[in-house]
Amino acid sequence: MAKIKLGKDATISGLGLVAASVKNVTIDFSKAEADVSTRGTGGYRATIGTLKECQIEAEIVVGAEADLAGLRDAFEDGEPGALTFSDGGGVLSNMFEVMSLSITQELENAIMATVTFKTTADAVGP
Repeated sequence: MAKIKLGKDATISGLGLVAASVKNVTIDFSKAEADVSTRGTGGYRATIGTLKECQIEAEIVVGAEADLAGLRDAFEDGEPGALTFSDGGGVLSNMFEVMSLSITQELENAIMATVTFKTTADAVGP
């Protein structure tokens, strides 16, 4: 019988994130497409994948002003940082930059921050 992996067992580290404050994480892999259709493709569109993209959205329970300040700094600075995620599918480790930061302040819930990370070039260069 296969063992089911639960989200609570996944880990996250890097860019000042504290795993204990992360609620939900969505990792989206996608590719851009190039149209390579020709008269020889029999009337069907032919596409091939080109550049890959990895986008991660994390919902974070803001537990201290320092947590929120660190996220704001990461967004404002625009400096890439290493992020590592592990789950039942293995480990994903790459350089990411904070592309968006949204803060929700609901009356009867904890302050939440939704952060979008995207893969980026290493700040050090080749």
